[in-house]
Amino acid sequence: MIGRMLCPALFLRGVTYSFGPVQALTAVDLCVNEATVYGLIGLNGAGKTTTIRVVLGLLRPHGGEVRVLGADAVPREPRVFRRVGVLFEDFAAPSYLTGREHLVLQGLLLGMTRREAALAAERWLGAVGLPAKADARVRGYSLGMRRRLGLASALVGSPRLVILDEPTNGLDPQGIGDLRGLILELHRREGVTFLLSSHILGEVEQLCGAVGILHRGRTVLEGPVEELTRRAGSRLVRVAPVERALSVLGAAPWCEGVERAGVDGALRVRLGAEAVPRMVRELVEAGVDVHEISGSAETLESVFRRAVEAAEEAEADQHGKPKGGSPEGGAARAARSSS
Repeated sequence: MIGRMLCPALFLRGVTYSFGPVQALTAVDLCVNEATVYGLIGLNGAGKTTTIRVVLGLLRPHGGEVRVLGADAVPREPRVFRRVGVLFEDFAAPSYLTGREHLVLQGLLLGMTRREAALAAERWLGAVGLPAKADARVRGYSLGMRRRLGLASALVGSPRLVILDEPTNGLDPQGIGDLRGLILELHRREGVTFLLSSHILGEVEQLCGAVGILHRGRTVLEGPVEELTRRAGSRLVRVAPVERALSVLGAAPWCEGVERAGVDGALRVRLGAEAVPRMVRELVEAGVDVHEISGSAETLESVFRRAVEAAEEAEADQHGKPKGGSPEGGAARAARSSS
């Protein structure tokens, strides 16, 4: 997984962390290419926020490797982390400051001169669409405006890497759409690398070029969104005789799953795009006529659900526990968390 991807912006391998007896991270592997928008997704409690805090040096990992912008994150190097911006879910600027004053203060804390901080504040207030409210006090900002100010605060130092923790939480659909457009525009125009954590899979699919899926403190899947959804896609295959095709596909190691899809010889087959030619060849060699193949990529939600289910099944097999661990399994929680 990691060996195939260049990752100059952020690299984690085998990262572990415990809160006392609670193992929060057991094996986190991530690669975030520079100038990409990368989504970190998982159920509540999967380890997303803990991973972000490890990346930022706020928590010291108990094991594994963490590299940020090419440098080891342990020990924390100030010169590296000045090039990293962050917007936490609970961001709150002092209500008595204006938006401009808040950004100038952030710039001063980053070591800028007052003139540099004022210029940076002007630039990023304009970039996030707040110039008209620059001199209004934060107490009068709407939630959407506060999110914009938080993003400007993360960007004021012109970072190479920006980390956003649940950036759309609490926003209405209009606010979510505005923030999405803003992130994509900044990524396109400024070349900023974004790492965002979220449980809203539809937003991640629209925003991110690549994702990492965490489950119970472990990376269970990672890669470009387009590749993952295409690879996991299902095909509708019309064949005859059906029973013989079911036998061939059921025994094939490259077939991820097969089921009847109607009474006219249709089967729904899950397999990667690279396995389609092999499927046709082996079916024909077994005396099965292949009349039609159609299909499309799956959604990120279905890829996520399948990855969570596979992780839970592997864990159940390893420990001899019932799969899912509760009457409501991970797949059901995954579906609910994406809504």
